[in-house]
Amino acid sequence: MLNQNLREWIEEHWGKVSASVQETKLRILRGVFVKLTFLHSKRILNRDIKPKNILLNEHCQPVITDFETPEQTKVMISVTL
Repeated sequence: MLNQNLREWIEEHWGKVSASVQETKLRILRGVFVKLTFLHSKRILNRDIKPKNILLNEHCQPVITDFETPEQTKVMISVTL
């Protein structure tokens, strides 16, 4: 289940410095990096990477969204690594 996008999460947690929030920030960043690296290795690009287009599940694992296919249809791609 996807709970919120990264923009909403940032607004909710901005300025908080607890260890759990810092750990979650790193988990999100690592997840985005790994998933983008994988997608790029498959020659899949997303030209609209922004916090609003990164959804977070209940464990704050990112799901990158808003891919446009050649037919200009928006799709969501979830990469589990």
